[in-house]
Amino acid sequence: MPGEEKKKILIVEDDESMRETLWVILKQEYQVLTAVNGEQALEILEADRDIRLVMLDILLPGIDGIEVLRRIKEKRFRAGVIMVSVVRDVETVVEAMKLGALTYIDKRFDFRGLLDLVGESVRNAEGEGG
Repeated sequence: MPGEEKKKILIVEDDESMRETLWVILKQEYQVLTAVNGEQALEILEADRDIRLVMLDILLPGIDGIEVLRRIKEKRFRAGVIMVSVVRDVETVVEAMKLGALTYIDKRFDFRGLLDLVGESVRNAEGEGG
């Protein structure tokens, strides 16, 4: 709607081309922030409590995505989390879901499906935290 502020999404991805791809796909409908590692992501989340969704890579330099997810949930940030990775390890997926990730997507996503998933995830995250 005109005048309505865009919801904020944080992309946490160390691969520059993937980070840029996600930004381009999402920037029309969302205010997109980016982080290159878990430490930077947590700093951004501390500073901006209006972030509604985090798209979080599992394989990151420093602290990995699973640990970032754990800290997001411990600190009770309002943001929902979508795990994004090329890793197809079932144990990792199960752990992420148990820790509270909304869903888990493979980096070989289709663009339209991604927009639908992000929209649904933002709405779900708002329902949880409010």
